[in-house]
Amino acid sequence: MTLKEQIIKELDSLPESTLEVILENIRPIKSQEKVEEDPFFQAYLDTLPQWEEVYRRLADA
Repeated sequence: MTLKEQIIKELDSLPESTLEVILENIRPIKSQEKVEEDPFFQAYLDTLPQWEEVYRRLADA
């Protein structure tokens, strides 16, 4: 049984109210995955080690 099949099996046994909570938690995870795939975000991550101090100062300004 695959991981996805195991998750579906567990979801099938949960009440509707619990499924709503799970859905609310899954949506932000999916949004985060989209952000991490963004080439501009990746470029930011690539520069982070070199420019972290500058970024922190700008955020604090």
